[in-house]
Amino acid sequence: MAGCLSVTTLILGTIGFVLLCVSCGTRRWKEDIDFYKGTHVYIGLWQACIESEGDKLVGYPVKEVECDKDYLRPYLNEPPAWFNSCRALMLLSVFGSGFGIFFYLVAFITDNSKKTGSKYFPSALIMFIGGLCALIALCIFTVNRAASVEFTYGANEFFAQYWTEIGEVALVNGQQYKIETWLRWSYIVGWFGFAFTLFALITAVLSDLTRRVY
Repeated sequence: MAGCLSVTTLILGTIGFVLLCVSCGTRRWKEDIDFYKGTHVYIGLWQACIESEGDKLVGYPVKEVECDKDYLRPYLNEPPAWFNSCRALMLLSVFGSGFGIFFYLVAFITDNSKKTGSKYFPSALIMFIGGLCALIALCIFTVNRAASVEFTYGANEFFAQYWTEIGEVALVNGQQYKIETWLRWSYIVGWFGFAFTLFALITAVLSDLTRRVY
C-alpha cells in the first residue's frame, strides 16, 4: 500500500511540475477580443501577441499572430507591479516543485537503505509550497484580468503603447461596441498544476501514515 502511494506521489508531483512549467512559459493566459478593431490580444507572462482580422475602418490589415517580449514593456517601461509579482511567483512555483521532486527522488531511492525508511512528507510539502506560489499568482492575475496592452499600427507592424484597463464596452463616435476578455488555456493549466501538487502532498502523507501502521 505504502509503495503504491509513494509511486503515485512521484507521478502526481512530476505532472504538477510539468504543468506549472507549461503555464509559466506559454503565452495564452488571457485573450482580449476587440470587435471594433477586429483584433485579438494574447497576454502571457513573458510575451504579448496580437492578431488582426483586417478592418478597413480602422486601417488594420490581416495579420497573423505577432509576438515580441518587449510588448510587455511598452516604451521600455516595466509592467505593473502586480504583473511582475505573478511572474516571480510562477518562477518560484516551478523551482519549488522541481526541488521538491528532486528531494522526493532522493528519499525514494534511499528508502530501502534506511532501517526506519524515508519520510516523503517533507519533500512533498516543498512541491505543494511551489504549487501554492502558483495559486497566489493565479489569484492576482484573476483580480487584474481587465488589464491589457494597447497596440497601435504603423510601418506595417503593430507596436505596444501602454498598459491599460479595458471595460466590457467601448465608445467610438457615439456608438458602443463590445470587448471580451477570456482567461485561456495557459491560465487553466496553472490551476491544474497547483491541484496536482496538492494531490501529491495528500498521497505522500497517506504513504507515511500507512508506513507507520505496518
